[in-house]
Amino acid sequence: MNTKQYLACLVTLSLLVAGCTGVRTFSASARPGETIALAAGWKQQLTRNDLTVVITPASGSVVTYSPGDPRVRALFQVYPDPVSKLVVSDRSGVSYPNAGLSNYAGGFNTLGAEFGSWFVRPMAGNQNDWSDTLVLLDLPTTLAPGEASIAFMAGGVNVMQQPALVEVLPLQAGAQNQLELGDNTGAPGPIRSIERAPHYVVHFSGPTGVIPHSIQAEFTRTLAATGSSWVTQGRGDIMNLTWADTGSSIKVLRSPVKGESSALLTDFDFYVTGAVTTLALSTIKTYDVSGNVLTGFSASLQYISN
Repeated sequence: MNTKQYLACLVTLSLLVAGCTGVRTFSASARPGETIALAAGWKQQLTRNDLTVVITPASGSVVTYSPGDPRVRALFQVYPDPVSKLVVSDRSGVSYPNAGLSNYAGGFNTLGAEFGSWFVRPMAGNQNDWSDTLVLLDLPTTLAPGEASIAFMAGGVNVMQQPALVEVLPLQAGAQNQLELGDNTGAPGPIRSIERAPHYVVHFSGPTGVIPHSIQAEFTRTLAATGSSWVTQGRGDIMNLTWADTGSSIKVLRSPVKGESSALLTDFDFYVTGAVTTLALSTIKTYDVSGNVLTGFSASLQYISN
């Protein structure tokens, strides 16, 4: 397993331990049949219904998990802690000696704002919504010992920069990790509850080089028979999100948290989820920092089912 994917596994472990499953170990080696955690990359818009897993063993035939295969146990997003040195240094410009990340331009073993701008933001598609896509999967029980490579495909495209490498141990096949709750019942834990619910991604576009200070938009919507709408975002430390459901439409206001205009139009992106079954843009108003109306902006809606 390469370094990025191994680090992501450690992040995943921390999330699971803090959640409900108890202490589990995910390493760069495993027995056939055991559960491993791998990173699919920053901000991958994937679901288990899109994902094809291609496992190439050290010897023997390639094994393919088709979309929806139950051996893909969970696919979810992991965000940096909002007070992590990575986020704080990026937003404040403060450098932190001995942060443990030395392989970047700008200094040795010091995590500063340049790390976010040089590495994380480009890796996340030049967006501030920094999430790493993690996949839990069970290895095949008949996998040959030696180094196996694992690739993630979607729509015929390899979504990983390079395959993950896992050392398959020459041992009897192990059992899948049940990720059970810490109640000693042995019942499988609700691991898929941390996967994203079906949702709309709302993305704005407009004239090249023009970034509004605020955006006000209204969307018509319909709801399922039960439940209500929910509007949310990935990074609440950058952009304010104010919204209301009127009973037939959803009104949304986006503005910067510090009163300073954003340099990225993607900062205005947000998610609509919950019981919303259809969503359509009704009106959009955009303003500059002086309150002047800006024209030429629109919103696109991408529905992601899971």
